Amino acid sequence: MKRVLCILSVSLLAACTHDPRALNEANLTQALNEYLAKRGDLCLAKSAWPVDVSAAERQAGSRNALQMPVLERLGLAEGTEVADGRRYQLTSTGKAYFLARPAHKRATGNRFSEAPADLCAAHLSLDRLAGWETPAAGHAVATYTYKVKPAAWTVDPEVRAVFPMVDRIIRGAGTLQLKEEFVLGAGGWEALDL
Repeated sequence: MKRVLCILSVSLLAACTHDPRALNEANLTQALNEYLAKRGDLCLAKSAWPVDVSAAERQAGSRNALQMPVLERLGLAEGTEVADGRRYQLTSTGKAYFLARPAHKRATGNRFSEAPADLCAAHLSLDRLAGWETPAAGHAVATYTYKVKPAAWTVDPEVRAVFPMVDRIIRGAGTLQLKEEFVLGAGGWEALDL
């Protein structure tokens, strides 16, 4: 009987041992949660203020020419006329959504992604891990669905029209699948985008 109990205890202990380097659902779920806690903000690529919109941009209907008046109407930005157009500054309300972003561990080559702060419209968190692929040793690409906590001002139909990705991400909560690449490090799986 003692021998059976000893074998059972060793088996239970082995089952409880957790290897953070193993490629499994628990480890990727934990890595996704860590990634989204740090990088889950859905931002608008509005990282440099003031934003100037020239008369030529307004006439051409540039991205900023369409988006900035909407942010102004919502009280997130305030515009003033300048020599060649309109200059927009964040208001105190807008500054509440201008979030600091932690520096990346690896260069991304994307100036918007690497900006130290950005105007953000929502925060994503993990809904569920849908699966993963292993394109190379020490690499995994996780597919997941997400939950979204949007800023109250994102319900405005004009926001959804001039920021179509915000609209798509909010509408896709729970169903739209996103992907994130992970690398195996000494302490376990970590998002490549951290």
